[in-house]
Amino acid sequence: MAVVPARAYKPKDKALVEGAVKIVYTRIFTRLSQDKYTSVSSINKAIYPFLYDHNARSFKGRAYSRLQQFEEMEKPALEPLPEKRFEMRKQLDLTVMKNGHVHLGPDRHYYSVPYSYIGKKVRLLFSKSFVEIYHRHELIASHPRVKSPHNYTTDPAHMASQHQFVSDWSPDYFLKQAREISPDVEFYIAQVLLKKFIPNKLTEPVVEF
Repeated sequence: MAVVPARAYKPKDKALVEGAVKIVYTRIFTRLSQDKYTSVSSINKAIYPFLYDHNARSFKGRAYSRLQQFEEMEKPALEPLPEKRFEMRKQLDLTVMKNGHVHLGPDRHYYSVPYSYIGKKVRLLFSKSFVEIYHRHELIASHPRVKSPHNYTTDPAHMASQHQFVSDWSPDYFLKQAREISPDVEFYIAQVLLKKFIPNKLTEPVVEF
């Protein structure tokens, strides 16, 4: 289904909308009791019998009702709901930075794109749970949205080959490097790691630094 607003400067559209509002007001609202409803579920429960009666009533001058029309014509044409719930999106046009990331201003967070798009204009679409990045209408990167200021969400596959070595970084990696220098350096690095989270291994497709 689609909600289609009445067109501006089209009186015929306006009349249809106002007519539907008048019918619903007469057949449902005016029949509600004067009780106070303290929740959406309680008022919906009170509305439902009148709504069913409205939909089951035959159209004037016709032998079928709204409910019959829905059951016979519209319901068989319905498709399953999408797996993901629809989310409103916002849009930003950005330039990919030299480090292969774009900056989502509202969260002050950075997201990676494939390194071949460095310096190019891209369009960033974001909702409350995900971020998608497009170049000339082609999806080039997708990330879960992370509201972590001044941090980076990086897909190792987006990095140039000379930078992909960081995908092997882990606390054990740093401690091993420090141990080869001296026990004191190893102790110092261990204390640093206790104060800053670093993933054990960047095996997931999306990583936060």
